[in-house]
Amino acid sequence: MSKLFWICVVVCTYGVVLALRVTPERFYVEYYNSDYIRYMNVSVRRLSRHSPYTFNVDFDALYYFGNNVTLKIEVYEEVSGRYIPIPIVVEKKLCDFLQNDQLFGQKWFKEISSDQICPFKSGEHKFRNINVNLDDFPFEIPFTWSSFMAKIRVDITAFLTEQADVRLSIWKQFYNIVRKPKGQTKSG
Repeated sequence: MSKLFWICVVVCTYGVVLALRVTPERFYVEYYNSDYIRYMNVSVRRLSRHSPYTFNVDFDALYYFGNNVTLKIEVYEEVSGRYIPIPIVVEKKLCDFLQNDQLFGQKWFKEISSDQICPFKSGEHKFRNINVNLDDFPFEIPFTWSSFMAKIRVDITAFLTEQADVRLSIWKQFYNIVRKPKGQTKSG
């Protein structure tokens, strides 16, 4: 085969297929510490067939949460029925993450009403219809096996910044990710 053929294959594969279509499958709270959180619920939904997926977070905090809480976000890919870690791990203080993280945090922070801005007071909090659009995600996710689609799990663990052994919650999110050609970046 000619060099021109292989150059076309590389350019067509890596130069055109860059956008991601991210479809949430399910969210659930695996654990929350009842000494710090009275209840916690996470859900995902669509308002209509062609609307984007949104998620809701409800919790009742017994204490205030700000930079005294650290979030650890880990990403896993499903391979042969098991979830294998991929090298995407973020660990940041809660308010710093929401206000300064350009990939995820700022997208969530825009969805939170001004009366609920970090730090979060003790009491009931309801965040509704949070839409995180990953179509403009700035880099490739290092999938282990499949190059065009993958099932991933995102684990979000919240713990006290000064006492890392005190976990506040563990919440898991499951997604289907499909790489799409440029121009076909519509989520959902």
